[in-house]
Amino acid sequence: MTGQPIDVFLTGASGFLGHYVLAELLSRPHVRCRVLLRPPVSESSARLERLLAELGLDLAALVSDNRIVLVEGELPGSLQPGDLAGADLVLHTAGDRKSTRLNSSHTDISRMPSSA
Repeated sequence: MTGQPIDVFLTGASGFLGHYVLAELLSRPHVRCRVLLRPPVSESSARLERLLAELGLDLAALVSDNRIVLVEGELPGSLQPGDLAGADLVLHTAGDRKSTRLNSSHTDISRMPSSA
């Protein structure tokens, strides 16, 4: 990575919008992304791998280069305040797959207690 490194925590990376956001972030060489994936991470990462491959990106290589760090968890249940520690930016692109109401798909992580 060149320049001042930026650590981004991204939700929804394997979704309709999120993989495009991830690809755009990775076009900047100074960005590292921690990506929240639903369990089991093997299935979620396989989907992300396919989506990124369609955009010309190799997930395994990006993980190997520490440009992407896979974090297994779900919103709102398993995300802990410490999971966001060190993040310069949090981008929430995840949606609720069980709901058709736009407003119910948002999880307000800004209300989570700070670990600091």
